[in-house]
Amino acid sequence: MNTPLSTSRRRFLEFAAASPLISIGNIMPAFAENVAAGFDLAAITAADETLNVFELREIAKTKIRPAPWAWLMTGSDDEKTLRANREIFDDLQIRVHRLIDVTNIDTSVEVFGRTYQSPIMLAPIGLQNLFHDGAEIATAKAAAKTKHLTMAGNLSSASYADIASYADPKPWLQLYTRWPRSFVADLLKKVEDAGCPAVALTVDVPVGGKRETIARLSYDLVTEQPLRFGNFPEDLQPLAPPNSALTWEYVDWLKNNTSMKVLIKGIVSVDDAKQALSAGVDGLYVSNHGGRQEASNRSALESLAVIAPIVKKKVPILVDGGIRRGTDIFKALAMGADLVAVGRPQVWGLGAFGQAGVEQVLNILQGELVRTMQLSGVTSLRAMNLHNIISTPNGRFGERYK
Repeated sequence: MNTPLSTSRRRFLEFAAASPLISIGNIMPAFAENVAAGFDLAAITAADETLNVFELREIAKTKIRPAPWAWLMTGSDDEKTLRANREIFDDLQIRVHRLIDVTNIDTSVEVFGRTYQSPIMLAPIGLQNLFHDGAEIATAKAAAKTKHLTMAGNLSSASYADIASYADPKPWLQLYTRWPRSFVADLLKKVEDAGCPAVALTVDVPVGGKRETIARLSYDLVTEQPLRFGNFPEDLQPLAPPNSALTWEYVDWLKNNTSMKVLIKGIVSVDDAKQALSAGVDGLYVSNHGGRQEASNRSALESLAVIAPIVKKKVPILVDGGIRRGTDIFKALAMGADLVAVGRPQVWGLGAFGQAGVEQVLNILQGELVRTMQLSGVTSLRAMNLHNIISTPNGRFGERYK
């Protein structure tokens, strides 16, 4: 009987990881990289045969048209902020403790009075019909099947009500402010009636970031495949210009026009975090829009490092940006995040294998997080703190975490 591809690959890599012959120094990372580089991804025919999100990325790249791929993957200006989001994780090490019973690992987290089985959630990404016909419905089904939280974008291809009908737990809503307040108030009422518990106001788009690759290929987005917008009436333009006049007054208006929990998405400075707390928001979403907006050269994790000590668990903190591994999630949680959102990888899974691909992204990351906790001697998220990470002396954090 032939051994399935996924089984044989996993068995081999698990053996390799435990072998003393290749665990010395930097041999194992290079070896694993060579295995991936020498493997023919065309041999993968199902989502559950992939070992990491990077394999799903490469498969998705062969199935998604160039313009949507560019829209998804590129950042602003020279893309230094985009790269910083990913590179920053190398500036943190994980402190490991031995001789601890790690048979049972608890990854549950309580946010807004509800217990979620995992701190991993799907970040809001709109226009998902550009990547797969199933779009946000497939993503919602994947989140429900794997018991993960998702946040629906208000520029989603499907309506919030349709997405929510397939999602469990109920998704949160991400909100832009480009349209008349009468429309926004009506949208808030609709999603609230559909069971939405929280809304995250995006505040980092006073103008669009300069995304040069997208500018060169943007014609393809609309000429080859119609865009779908599930939350908008026909007489309202979804792609209205950004709201460059957005101020804290809008936060007050939003809080006064919904009973949902209100978070602010796009907070990256201590001053803004303090003002948000003073404004009475229910949560903070630390994000630089995936490196697609300001060219600050500053990673979201660096922002989290200075914001979390100010918040001191007064309100929940979400973070996204560069999350690709369970170790990344571990480091963000140790730094003070309550929920860690995954952006681009969910679309890699969607583009590669539809719902099954998104499920695999979540399964991979959840599995990696659990394994990282076991190998580090951490049995629950409640036991995780800054003591679990160490900053590299020559890295961006200096000697902040010793």
